[in-house]
Amino acid sequence: MSPPPAPTDPARRARRVGLLLDPLFERHDTGRGHPERPQRLARMREVLAASRLAERCRPLPIVAADDTTLTRVHDADHVARVEEACATGAGLID
Repeated sequence: MSPPPAPTDPARRARRVGLLLDPLFERHDTGRGHPERPQRLARMREVLAASRLAERCRPLPIVAADDTTLTRVHDADHVARVEEACATGAGLID
């Protein structure tokens, strides 16, 4: 097995962490007390900027996900439940 690439190796730099970071995400309000809330996301964005960690990541484009993409990481039944909840205006899906 070969040793891992040196920190200055271009191959290592090419494998940076991808980062999806957009104020748009802060519009997703799941309600009071839920851990996924706008203030938490805003604070994470501030800390990433202040610590300069965001600079070390590769920004990824924000794109809409279709069902094929969603079911790569979520069960199809879960995707269907979320779609139904959105269609009917359900308050909670957790």
